[in-house]
Amino acid sequence: NTGFTVSGDAVDGEWELGIPVGGGLRGDPPTDADGSGSCWLTDNVEGNSDVDDGQTILTSPTIEIPGNGWILSYARWFSNNFGGAPGADVLTVQWSEEGDSTWNVLEVVGPAGEGTTGGWYDVSFDLDSAGLLDIEVFQFRVIAEDVGDGSVIEVGLDAISLARLTCDDDNQCEGDVDGNGEVNVNDILNVIAAFGTNDPSGDANGDGEVDISDILLIISYWGEC
Repeated sequence: NTGFTVSGDAVDGEWELGIPVGGGLRGDPPTDADGSGSCWLTDNVEGNSDVDDGQTILTSPTIEIPGNGWILSYARWFSNNFGGAPGADVLTVQWSEEGDSTWNVLEVVGPAGEGTTGGWYDVSFDLDSAGLLDIEVFQFRVIAEDVGDGSVIEVGLDAISLARLTCDDDNQCEGDVDGNGEVNVNDILNVIAAFGTNDPSGDANGDGEVDISDILLIISYWGEC
């Protein structure tokens, strides 16, 4: 538990963190998803453990994502195919920028179809594509609900992660502005051609300006990469 909070108006079935004890009966998960032992569950008790008459909302703490390119991943369990009104309710995941009262939809599962009859599903979202481009602090929340006629709603959440992949080009070296694998007179000529501008083709040190410091850097790294 890294600071998630639970809210909502459900009469029963609130989110809680623990080792699944329901045995897989009535649509609840028999085990966690990633083998750690515990996960987030709606009402982790044996027998009648589902969400009743309202929503239970699991909200993350504020999360910093400096820069772009972040991927949010998690495993989810959702079962709504038992009870008097099967296939009527949905599972909703939303996100919000810090300080903003608006919640935006990341995904809605159901009311019918794949992922609504139990089983752990691993999902991932490119947060840039989801609307978080240039947003640096956000929260997400998972809403489990039983808001129609009475039915058995069981939800689980596990294996939550945020990751960003970066690539390093091992073929590049300091001062090699033309990328030919060697720091030589051609790189100096590139600097001279772009001198006094911010043209990246001559900006050897990446400071946003082509000037004498770029020539000095090239000289200091002279030779093959």
